[in-house]
Amino acid sequence: MSSVRIFCFQALIAILGTANAQSPEIDFEPLLAGGLPKFSSTQIEALTKEFNRPLEGTALNEGRASASNAILRVVRAMACSDSDMPIKDRLKDLLPEGRAGNTYISPKIGMKYHPAATCLSVQKTSDWRMEAKNAIAFRVLYNSDESGASKHQKYVFMRQPDGSWLLKSMTPW
Repeated sequence: MSSVRIFCFQALIAILGTANAQSPEIDFEPLLAGGLPKFSSTQIEALTKEFNRPLEGTALNEGRASASNAILRVVRAMACSDSDMPIKDRLKDLLPEGRAGNTYISPKIGMKYHPAATCLSVQKTSDWRMEAKNAIAFRVLYNSDESGASKHQKYVFMRQPDGSWLLKSMTPW
């Protein structure tokens, strides 16, 4: 297993935590307090598989590994919230200065048969590309396990001079 894939896996473990022995749920409260639903162990497994899938090109794999902490925090928040508050309130540190007032539309919006108390599953990531040496873009296909509804979301993250990654844009696809 390459060092980039190991790093992605380690980042997933750090962000997602480990499964509670009594429950198939993952405890995200230390990461995002405030009552968001929790991923099931099946959803965690699918997300881990998707983010460990090799991409074409060393620069792209390295970019994803470097940005994985920020990416996974945002992807999880959007899968589990039915509003834009997780981004604005809980993930302010991932927004460029002056962008906290922007509206970020959750893929759950408009899924009228998806229960609010559950997270969407990350069915697939696609169209990964380095838009610049310091910018990575990709799409996520979110799926409701309960209703079968699905939505795409496009994300662009930009590496800052200090090495951190910030969410540059997020748009429905």
